[in-house]
Amino acid sequence: MKRKVKLIFPTDRTQKPVVARLSRDFNVDFSILNAQITNGMHGDMSLELIGNAGDIARSIEFLRDEGLHVSDISRHIVWDAQKCTACGCCTAVCSTGALSINENAELTFDSERCVVCEQCVGVCPLNTLSVNYEA
Repeated sequence: MKRKVKLIFPTDRTQKPVVARLSRDFNVDFSILNAQITNGMHGDMSLELIGNAGDIARSIEFLRDEGLHVSDISRHIVWDAQKCTACGCCTAVCSTGALSINENAELTFDSERCVVCEQCVGVCPLNTLSVNYEA
């Protein structure tokens, strides 16, 4: 099972190595999709958790017990390929490589790699990218 979550670190928790314990103590692999943490100030991190449902649930409970706010990532980027001219503006700001230009000079979008940072939405001159919020 895979589950994407966002962690919000309170000021007093930015220096604790809580994420490292997910693999060691809960048998949950993780990929850091995005992170912006300033020690002693604040932080947020997007993770993809990989493991069985019970282990993931226990790891999320642990993170909450450690004082982190944990929420599921419940939004995704929508790309209107019909309107897109493959100008590449979005690829310049896509740090995960979810948006790229292929060998045929066509834009490709890999939603599995997308962390929904929304940087691409703001730079698209034709508004072919948008955010869809799921309930």
